[in-house]
Amino acid sequence: MEEKNDTAFYAIMGIGVIAIIFLVFRKKTGIDPANAIPSPLSSTSAEWILWHKALLKYGYPQDSANMLFLQAFNSSGAKDVAAINDYTLRTYMQEQGIQLAGYSVASGAYDTVVGTGVALDKGVGTIGKFFAAGVFVAVLIIALVMWQLFKPEN
Repeated sequence: MEEKNDTAFYAIMGIGVIAIIFLVFRKKTGIDPANAIPSPLSSTSAEWILWHKALLKYGYPQDSANMLFLQAFNSSGAKDVAAINDYTLRTYMQEQGIQLAGYSVASGAYDTVVGTGVALDKGVGTIGKFFAAGVFVAVLIIALVMWQLFKPEN
């Protein structure tokens, strides 16, 4: 009886070792995303973000994926297309360690305004939002009282 249990144990261990070896030494399958660069004429910022994520998922190290992204992005002319070089893409790439310039001076100003709004929204939190709502209601009540006190009588 002991011999059957030992055989099953060694069989399971053997399968586990084979699975680990397979996972460690497996070859990448599928299409290398480096060969599927988004088109600057028909793509969006979301497609460029997905392409960068695909490079990372395929196994490119962060530095290599960033380098490939910059080469493709700059050489394709996508940096000059407003629909591609937008706030979303520039923010994502900044999180990845790449600072993309906007396609115009206005886009930089837009990034500053939107970024400040996002930062304020993240920094305020739930308690801060309730406090802000309370301040807003208090200001409305004070304005109503002031209007009632100083309204002209007919």
